[in-house]
Amino acid sequence: SQVRLQREATKELLDAIHVIWPRARAKVFGSVAAGLALPGSDVDIVLWLPPVRNNILENILEVGILESGNETKESFVQQLARHLRKFAFINAESLKVVEKTAIPIVSVEYIKSDAEGGKSLMIDISVQSPNHKGLLAAAVVRELLEIFPELCPITLVIKSFLQQQGLSKAYTGGLSSYCLTLMVASFLIHQAGRKFPSPAALLLDFLHLVSHINRTWKFSIALGISKIPESETSFDPLFVEDPLQAKKNAAQ
Repeated sequence: SQVRLQREATKELLDAIHVIWPRARAKVFGSVAAGLALPGSDVDIVLWLPPVRNNILENILEVGILESGNETKESFVQQLARHLRKFAFINAESLKVVEKTAIPIVSVEYIKSDAEGGKSLMIDISVQSPNHKGLLAAAVVRELLEIFPELCPITLVIKSFLQQQGLSKAYTGGLSSYCLTLMVASFLIHQAGRKFPSPAALLLDFLHLVSHINRTWKFSIALGISKIPESETSFDPLFVEDPLQAKKNAAQ
């Protein structure tokens, strides 16, 4: 199953990563952790070090940065990419380092060969940092899904379309799953007080709304949807408020 493949891939990757970072830990976040994954969705994994003790009785709360004995001044993702290229379960041709983004990643294709034939899984690996909000974002999405039952089917339909068009990754100019979820949730909040029709009707209403954006609109899970005065706009036609980082546009 897809879940078993994800677990096997995470374990094999972590075993390989332990060669260079013995204390590293890994956790899945993103749409898989939030419950909004499509068949074939990429798996997002974040690496970090567990808390350490500064004495017998007291724990240091912050997780540690990864160790590196590398003196070539490579970034963590560059070092990780070079290391993973050695392993047979990684498609070396698929390996890509993306650093010109808020959270640098290593994108790889995991390949598993067995008696039933080959299976593959795309995985994006990032490293924990103060700016990394992936695990918290997954928690926000799970809470929104509990509040709005309509959120899941509407988001999955749009995600499927974006995936087919190659527009499901923010770092390639598309729309991230997190951003899309915030937009749909803001739309549902904007409908407060209105008796919800079927999810299909809500989907059509949402698509009609976003297709008529002709100036900067703000999507907020706190305030719903509003137009931003021209005096306050930037060049972005879309502003999706990130509840985890004040004034950050999740659409960027």
